[in-house]
Amino acid sequence: MDVVKSGFSFIKVRLQRRHRKKFRNCLRNLFFVIHHIFVEYGWLILGILTVFHFVYKKFILSFYQDIQQRKELERRKKFDAELQEAYGDRIRIAREKAQQELNNKVVEAYKHLKVKKQKYLQGIMTSSRMSNVNIDPYTFVTNLTKSTPVVVFSKSYCPYCKNAKRALSTFRMRDDLYKIIELDEREDCDKIQDILLQLTGARSVPRVFIGGKCIGGSDDTVAAQKDGRLEKLLKEAGTSRF
Repeated sequence: MDVVKSGFSFIKVRLQRRHRKKFRNCLRNLFFVIHHIFVEYGWLILGILTVFHFVYKKFILSFYQDIQQRKELERRKKFDAELQEAYGDRIRIAREKAQQELNNKVVEAYKHLKVKKQKYLQGIMTSSRMSNVNIDPYTFVTNLTKSTPVVVFSKSYCPYCKNAKRALSTFRMRDDLYKIIELDEREDCDKIQDILLQLTGARSVPRVFIGGKCIGGSDDTVAAQKDGRLEKLLKEAGTSRF
């Protein structure tokens, strides 16, 4: 029995050695073949690999990346659709609630600004009325016409006053050199018109003062604009910038 086992072991060892030798021979032959191929066709193989690398980088890789991007985009769209389907109602309700809250805040802010503006205007009107009452009309008219180069005593609804102001608006003048007094917005309207009657011989409006002198009313101002006298008067008063 021991002899049989030893015989099988010997045969096994011989077979293993023979297989190892064959394997080494195969590797050696393969190496020689590869070496021969590279020696004979090395530059050709290198050129083919270079061309393949260029084509891969230039076309194949970009095409593959486009495919991957499309797949990713489709996956995201599918995910968004599933998310919208699952939580669409919740998202819509949340958006409507947020929009309603924003609208309420805007309305509240608008109301607050409106109240603030009304208080501001009331304060201005109150101070203006107080100043109108405290200042003597004659002093007010004389000081204003002497200190301001161009003064127009007008009424906001009067069409003749609008014609005179339109004629003056064709010339560029600084705001501090050109004043328009709307008498219908003042409490001392009648008193100022009486003063204008004393100074100019007429209490009708408009009364246009240039350089401290009254040039007349609407017709006089428009006529002076047409014949060039108005431009000359404004230049002499130093108010018009041509």
